[in-house]
Amino acid sequence: MRQQLHTQGIALILLCSLFALSPTASARGQFSVDINPLWLVMTLTQDDEPYIRTGVSYFLEDSHYEVALPFAFADYTEDSLDNNWVNVSIFSADIIVRRYWNKNPQTKGGFYLGPFIRGTYLLSYISHYNSTDWELIDNSDKKFGAGIDIGVKKITDNGFFWAASISVGQYFSGEHGKYVISEGSTAYKYNQKHIIDVDLLKFGLVF
Repeated sequence: MRQQLHTQGIALILLCSLFALSPTASARGQFSVDINPLWLVMTLTQDDEPYIRTGVSYFLEDSHYEVALPFAFADYTEDSLDNNWVNVSIFSADIIVRRYWNKNPQTKGGFYLGPFIRGTYLLSYISHYNSTDWELIDNSDKKFGAGIDIGVKKITDNGFFWAASISVGQYFSGEHGKYVISEGSTAYKYNQKHIIDVDLLKFGLVF
């Protein structure tokens, strides 16, 4: 079950990337793709469940505006009391409209600020042993929220870039604190009402 959920999450991320970069989008403007390798390395080296944060973005032609679609996948599993086994797989996606405040942001990058909306799906099953056999109980949830994203992007002459950002907001729907998730887990923040994301080491490529 856990391996299947991991595979579904990675497949969803790849499909989103392919759709966002497909020829159906405007051929004008500028695309970019990024990933935060720090979170993935930290979770793998600390024996935590894998946590993937990546995304694609599109600079509107001859403007200071960029539309970004970051998304994330996290997974959490814990054995609890009363013969229960809890699994929560998180799929989260944002839509951000970033406004850059310096000249030539498409080639140089710069500081930006913009609003975002977020949808998060928490796929969860409780595996309960009822003295004779195991049964799966669906305990999933959907959450929608919004907030502000502020950050900086530095683009080199060959198209590679480094970026950092902070996103702050809150969820307006869904059940907060529904799952018993350890505060040390990367999945913990998706179980809360408030949204706080800090990305200090995003790397990417401009097309």
